[in-house]
Amino acid sequence: MSTPEAQLPPGAGAADVTSGAIHDGQVGPPETGIDISHHVKVYKPFAASTSSAVAVESIPDEYFEPTAAELQAAYASQQRRLDALVNAPLKTQAIREREQKARAARWPNTTIRIRFPDQTILERSFASTDKIKSVYQFVRASLIAEALNDKFILYQAPRRELKVSDPEVKSLSLVELDLAPSSVLFVKFQAEAYNNPNLPPPILPQLLDHAVAPPGSTPEPAAPTSGQ
Repeated sequence: MSTPEAQLPPGAGAADVTSGAIHDGQVGPPETGIDISHHVKVYKPFAASTSSAVAVESIPDEYFEPTAAELQAAYASQQRRLDALVNAPLKTQAIREREQKARAARWPNTTIRIRFPDQTILERSFASTDKIKSVYQFVRASLIAEALNDKFILYQAPRRELKVSDPEVKSLSLVELDLAPSSVLFVKFQAEAYNNPNLPPPILPQLLDHAVAPPGSTPEPAAPTSGQ
């Protein structure tokens, strides 16, 4: 069964918000509207999607840390960046451009999952040629009105901040940032209240209403035994 995608009614909530230049999660002058109903998936926190009887206090601290798979992906990404730095002086600009084009052709789309402090996840696919600014705009347009004026930063684990204000980040595409074909980004708000893992994330209700269990959290049905 395919995962339901959030479809917002026209003009609902922050779908009206026009996002311009984002400075590390800060809304700038209006430019264009962001359609957050386009291929957006929302995943519930793992605990909320399984047993409601599990108290948040009983969840170990390790639950809020990156998973082994996420750490492996981040490590592989760091290794690629390190190799690129080591080998860059040996490559001509033409070779580097050819390699980037080949990677973009191999992965035309990049799936980005934004993990909030309570483990709720927003997922959307972007063109691999998009800049990180597009991801910031998507997150900003997904927030409730009370959170629109609060700054936030997107980062990978181990800590790699992807700031729009960083000239070494803002000019690169998602594939050049080694985020393709898929990556998990964490979000940290300036207001500590939004970083509380025990509170709901500041995401639009229209999106949360479409939240489903995260992939892999639903037990597979038992195979029928012979004779049934």
